[in-house]
Amino acid sequence: MLIGSVSMIKLDATSDNPERKVELILNVYKRYQDAIRSDSVATTSPDGILGARYVSIRGGFKGAAVPPDGEIPFVAAKEISFTDMLKSAVKLGNCLRDEKTSTESGKQVSPEVASKPHP
Repeated sequence: MLIGSVSMIKLDATSDNPERKVELILNVYKRYQDAIRSDSVATTSPDGILGARYVSIRGGFKGAAVPPDGEIPFVAAKEISFTDMLKSAVKLGNCLRDEKTSTESGKQVSPEVASKPHP
């Protein structure tokens, strides 16, 4: 769900913390501002495999609403590489091939055998 936009990305020259060198200024639509709580967490996510990145905010429940000019913590997301996706596709192909082979031979594959990862 789109709740706003990134209006500015800038270097934070005042921060002594090497993990806080980039600052994003977010414009959040007024009707969603109270939903972003102080225990919310931001991360960046790709829009599809090759798409642009967007800021994703996982809403909190216990904290107070973040005021204008407030901040929420950022957590780096694990990047999924093309190699990771290719390995997953190969595993899926192997599972489908094994299922087809077992169906053609009339053998039943038990769920626990079918779910075991292939080397």
